[in-house]
Amino acid sequence: MKVQNLPHHVWTQVTTDEDGARRHSSFRYVPEGDYFLLWGYLSYDVYIYGGPHIPRTDNPEYDIVVFNPEVGRWQNQFPFDKEIDWQQHLPPMYLCQSYHGITTGSYRSQLKMRDGVLRPDLNIVFDQVTYDSKRACLVYFTGGRTFAYDVKNRTWSDIGKGDGPPPVLGGSLCYDPFNDEIVLVGGGHVVEADADGRPVGYTSTWIYNCETMVWRRLLNAVEPPPRMAMRLVCDTKNRALVLFGGDGQTHDLADTWIYDTQ
Repeated sequence: MKVQNLPHHVWTQVTTDEDGARRHSSFRYVPEGDYFLLWGYLSYDVYIYGGPHIPRTDNPEYDIVVFNPEVGRWQNQFPFDKEIDWQQHLPPMYLCQSYHGITTGSYRSQLKMRDGVLRPDLNIVFDQVTYDSKRACLVYFTGGRTFAYDVKNRTWSDIGKGDGPPPVLGGSLCYDPFNDEIVLVGGGHVVEADADGRPVGYTSTWIYNCETMVWRRLLNAVEPPPRMAMRLVCDTKNRALVLFGGDGQTHDLADTWIYDTQ
C-alpha cells in the first residue's frame, strides 16, 4: 500500500484485525523506522489471567506491535535475538496486577526477565507516553514507574531514579525538546496526602530531567485544575506545551492552558 496513492482529504480503512484489540493502549510515531509503535494492554478478564504471576498464553500478538503505512498492517516487533523463535511461537503476555480491569495505586509495574527478555508488565497507558527524539526512545510512565523502550536496539530499561509521581492513570506525558525534559500533567485513580495530611486525588505537574533521570514536582501558584483523559502536545514553533480539556471527574473541561518552556 502506497500512502501517496490514497485519495486525498478522505478517510480510508486500510486494515481490520479480528484479534488484537489493545484496550487502554496508546501509540506514537517513530521517525527512525517510519512506523507507529503500540505498547500497553489491560485485559478485562482478570479472573483468568490474574496478573503477572498467571500470564496470558492465548495472546494473538506480542507485547509490541508496529504499523508501517507502506505495509498497511500491524506487525509484531520482537527483540532482535528472538525474532526467529518468536515468529514461530509467541511468548505469553504478562499483564499488570488488577482488579476488575482497574489498576490500583497500590500496584507498581514490574520490569523483569521473562522468557529471556527484560520486559515490563503490560499496563494501561492512555496518553502517558511520549517520544524522546534525542535518545530515540519511547518513555512510558505506567504503574508509578518510568520505563524507556529503545527503538533502535528494541530493549527496555527503568529510567526512574529516586522518588517520582504516584502511579496515576489518565494523565498526559509530553517531551520538551528545548529543555530535554518530560512533562506529566494530571491523572487520577490514586489518592495522596496534601500539605495538611488530607487525602486528595490530584498530583499537580511533574517534570522529568532526561539527563539526570530524576522527577521533580512543579510548585507553581497557578496550575490547571485536576483532570484526566486530556491531551498535552508540544508547539515547537512557539516553544510551548498546550493542554486542552479533559475529565474533571465532576464535570467535563474545555479550557486551554499554555506552558512556556523558555
